Amino acid sequence: QKPAKEVMDMRRRVNIIQRYSDRTHSSLECLREIADIQPDGVDLVSFEYKRASGPPTVTINAQAVNVALVYTFKTSLDASKLFMKGTIKGPFEQKGRQAFQIDMKLPGGAEE
Repeated sequence: QKPAKEVMDMRRRVNIIQRYSDRTHSSLECLREIADIQPDGVDLVSFEYKRASGPPTVTINAQAVNVALVYTFKTSLDASKLFMKGTIKGPFEQKGRQAFQIDMKLPGGAEE
């Protein structure tokens, strides 16, 4: 049992090191992907990256000139290989623009 426990402990440590050294789903990569996808007419108001227990999450708040751009942006984010399918809150009118929030989970984060 002791050798098996040592092997399991070593695997757990290796997984942790790999997860934290892999920058594929880092906050900067997420922001880069969002900026690449963001259509003209959509302004990013805030960006929040959370990496606690469980899968990392990204929350963006944005404003668009019209409702069609909101859903175009959401559809493009859902098609991204970086994010899992997101949820949207809104859009609702705010000072003549369409305000909305999108929450997206990223793969990973669970300890194997």
